[in-house]
Amino acid sequence: MKSPEKLQQLSSQPDETLYRELLPYLAEDGFFRVLEGGSFVEFHKKLSLLSEEERGTGIGLALMAQVNISGRILEMAKQAGSQKAAEVLQKIIEGKAICSTGVTEPGWKGRLKNLQSRISEAGDLNFQKGFLTNGYGADYFIIIAKDEKRQTYVPVLIPVDSSQMSIERIHTEFTPEATHCRARADKLKILEEDILPLEYEAHALEYRLSEILSLTAIFCGFGKKLLRKLKENGELKLLSEEDKREVFYLHEHLQNLEARIWDISGRKDKGVKMEEEFPFGLEATASVFFSGLDRIFGKEKVSSLSKDRSLFELKDPLNEILYRKAILRFFR
Repeated sequence: MKSPEKLQQLSSQPDETLYRELLPYLAEDGFFRVLEGGSFVEFHKKLSLLSEEERGTGIGLALMAQVNISGRILEMAKQAGSQKAAEVLQKIIEGKAICSTGVTEPGWKGRLKNLQSRISEAGDLNFQKGFLTNGYGADYFIIIAKDEKRQTYVPVLIPVDSSQMSIERIHTEFTPEATHCRARADKLKILEEDILPLEYEAHALEYRLSEILSLTAIFCGFGKKLLRKLKENGELKLLSEEDKREVFYLHEHLQNLEARIWDISGRKDKGVKMEEEFPFGLEATASVFFSGLDRIFGKEKVSSLSKDRSLFELKDPLNEILYRKAILRFFR
């Protein structure tokens, strides 16, 4: 792959432009082939390798959102006959455009019924989105809104136009290479072709689970990077035999999780629904991995190696709901 080497060459590139600078190389390396019939196994193996690089976790997060949410919506809309979706999708596959999807809103609590974004019967789009990954500097937004005429939740594909929208960058302490923003617009005129032929609600869970699967692949690469850093700075040589064995066990945990992700990805390629496979092992492995390293080296030391660990310690309300369901299934 060329993108890891290019990532190193762009070490001084500002966070907000790094992903765009890398796009042609990511496309050449085949990261977007999964959006034109390629394999998720291949995509996740590449994602894990990229995440082993410095600043690779943030780029992996940007790819995760671009492929699993925006890319997948465009791919399905293209299959349903949308020419506009087909054109934007092709730009993404060629590494020539960034598309960000906005779902979350203040107070929505993970439920579509709480969304306030609307397409009026007159054809105006009103939205206020609280968190769009890849949104700052994106070429296109996909806004999930309720179509009052059809009474369904639909994706609306619009070019980003700062003159008609309010866009505010969100700064995060971790993975800054995946830029985020808030965005809103009132009475934005849209065309019928901007409303993609897809009922978002029918696919929302699968999109999210696909994202979590990709995030797990990113974690595997990130974990290897932490262990490599500890090895390179001589920390591992100073350990007792007992602690060396525990670090080796943590390495084995990463390898086992990776094998599970490749296996699940293979079934995903065959059309198996991801809800049947959840949980994928991210939360459990990350908990054991960080707890083990923190005990041996101290949390301050481990955290100093990369602030990106915080990405894998976030609590997502939807994940909690899915976990409760999985626990209930287990104890039936």
